[in-house]
Amino acid sequence: MELFNSINEFISPKLVQDISKDFKEDESKILSAIQTTIASILEILIEKKENKKFILLLKYAGSSGLLFNFSDLFSDKICTQNKKIVSKFIQYLFQDKKDKFINIISLDSGLSKENAKKIIFRIILLCAAFIGESLLSGINFSVLKNHIEDERFNFQQYIPIEMNSLVDKLKSFSTYKLWSSLF
Repeated sequence: MELFNSINEFISPKLVQDISKDFKEDESKILSAIQTTIASILEILIEKKENKKFILLLKYAGSSGLLFNFSDLFSDKICTQNKKIVSKFIQYLFQDKKDKFINIISLDSGLSKENAKKIIFRIILLCAAFIGESLLSGINFSVLKNHIEDERFNFQQYIPIEMNSLVDKLKSFSTYKLWSSLF
């Protein structure tokens, strides 16, 4: 199972072209933001501890039918309807570093912050639904993380250097939280 490639298969050239027209941005910037977002989410996910509430959220996203209506995913209506999934996913992955994540994607791709944010939120829905469907099919979260770690080499090229410092901060926050919960 290669999650990065499987998730990327949903991103057709026509979809990139349509987003480019809607956002009035260059197609290469759109594609860069999408690939960087997917790769960065997977990289950060590898470092996260298993969380039952987060797994339930992913399963909910997986059962929502988002992948069957994927062409609608980039509509404002779908994003608004699934705002809770996006906000919980962001909270779990980024804690208070959401704005830093958006800035890195924006700077790396050359998109405006507003358009980077729109893409990030929609890619989060795509990733949540895809990972959720995998969990619903019976794959354990730990096994899924191991699969992602095994394919890390395939998607690391899409992760900007600036993202490494954010991942390190998120790792150290998780370690601190783990140690502080022991006392």
